[in-house]
Amino acid sequence: MKTIITGILFAVLTSPVITQFSELKYEQNSEYHRFSHAKKALYSLPTPKETFYCKCSYNRKKKVDLNSCSYNIWKFKKRAQRVEVEHIVPAHTLCGQTPEWKLGHHKCTKKNKPYKGRKCATKTNKTCIRAYNDLHNLRPSIGEINAMRSNFHFNEIEGEERKFGICNFEVRARVAEPPDSRRGEIARIYLFMNHAYKSLQLLDEKEYRKFIKWSNEDPVDHEECKLNENIFKVQGTYNVIVKTLCKKLYQKQ
Repeated sequence: MKTIITGILFAVLTSPVITQFSELKYEQNSEYHRFSHAKKALYSLPTPKETFYCKCSYNRKKKVDLNSCSYNIWKFKKRAQRVEVEHIVPAHTLCGQTPEWKLGHHKCTKKNKPYKGRKCATKTNKTCIRAYNDLHNLRPSIGEINAMRSNFHFNEIEGEERKFGICNFEVRARVAEPPDSRRGEIARIYLFMNHAYKSLQLLDEKEYRKFIKWSNEDPVDHEECKLNENIFKVQGTYNVIVKTLCKKLYQKQ
């Protein structure tokens, strides 16, 4: 039995799909350790003030212009009108398996009462802190979309309910489906975070294959390449998958 398990693991780890992009040099975020600082940095980037999934414009006060994208409020009226910073790879996926999230830590006490979960993990686990505040995993999102997506995995959903107007974002049965135009970027974020923060074990083989497929179907564009460069300027690290693919994009032109 032990030999069989070892063989299966070897096959998975040496799969051509699983090892794709593994030869690149990955660097973790070491610039931002507080989410408030990471959010401020993200908002300050010289990029169009548009939400990630629905491409709704928003102003300096983080108020969303819902008419700019024909957005339909479905459930959370107040949150639909403001921009929030969303973790593309959710916090629970990033840090939910750490001891600090599950059990707590001796530094995680408030008024002599211990606590655990996100607050504890993002305070005491070094790898979690770096991943949680990595700008490459953060995008501006309509608050309602952020709330509805929750910590659900991304996948494809049959049908087109269009709860949010023309914004092609679907949520059903604890699964979220992003617009086709964002699947590639989402995939490259997941793949990068998986490699950069290996100890967090973010993707299994099935999900890795899915995101490789999404990345191939929706390749990098100039907007994503420019964002990667802008994040490097403030954080000092690239999403090296995006950087590699952008280099190939520019060579074709």
